[in-house]
Amino acid sequence: SSQEATSLSPESFALVEHKRQVREHLKHHLLHPGNGLEGIVHLRLSLGPAGTLEELTLLEATDLRLVEAAREGASSATPYPPFPQEIREHRLPYEFLVQYRSE
Repeated sequence: SSQEATSLSPESFALVEHKRQVREHLKHHLLHPGNGLEGIVHLRLSLGPAGTLEELTLLEATDLRLVEAAREGASSATPYPPFPQEIREHRLPYEFLVQYRSE
């Protein structure tokens, strides 16, 4: 595209803002499994326009025991924030790195 990198189209801005909202929403549903476990889980969420979780993929994890915690958290977070009207897609894939630290 010939647009300057500094200018975002309304749709691009809406996507950035929606991903931020989804990240914040997800954060509140991710519970630490305890046991002093630490590590990172790489998640991919595919969301529908109403905020439905269409698909959840765990791409990698430093500790398999964190996978179940991340899966439960991401599943319990439905519905996610719905798509803003600027977004016309039927599905949006978002990837997040979730870092678990012991308290």
